[in-house]
Amino acid sequence: METNDVKETPRTILIVEDDEDMNALMAEVLNLKGYRTLSATSGIEALEIAGKQRPDMILLDVMIKCGDGISVLKKLSEDERTKSTPVIMVTVRSDLQTKLSAYIFGAKRYITKPFGIDELTEEVEKTFKQNDLSKYLSENTEDGAERTDFGVFPMTATN
Repeated sequence: METNDVKETPRTILIVEDDEDMNALMAEVLNLKGYRTLSATSGIEALEIAGKQRPDMILLDVMIKCGDGISVLKKLSEDERTKSTPVIMVTVRSDLQTKLSAYIFGAKRYITKPFGIDELTEEVEKTFKQNDLSKYLSENTEDGAERTDFGVFPMTATN
């Protein structure tokens, strides 16, 4: 009997959180779910790690050392190396302006602290599924089809 010993490489998540206890908790939870984690406590460190390590996802706090998370998100979205990396904002900030800014600059999801462990892992898994589907659709659309965030729609001429 032949067995398949090939193991899938775990996805890497960069956690950008200046509260060391929160950073460690999120890392532990995600490690237990099979993810590899990297940590940063400042905006400068986050941009450096993201550019070099190319994580599969970034969890980003709004209020961090050496810059705010929204500015970091904007820089990530402008960098060719990181602009397609999904970002989930994880923050105590729940005001509408901050949420809108996060989505405008490319955040895929927004989790408000305090949150449950299940909420964190579900949002990470949903974001990976959404990102995987988006990649699949962009790679497999037929000529003449238009790609949108809602799916692929055939382009037809209208009279």
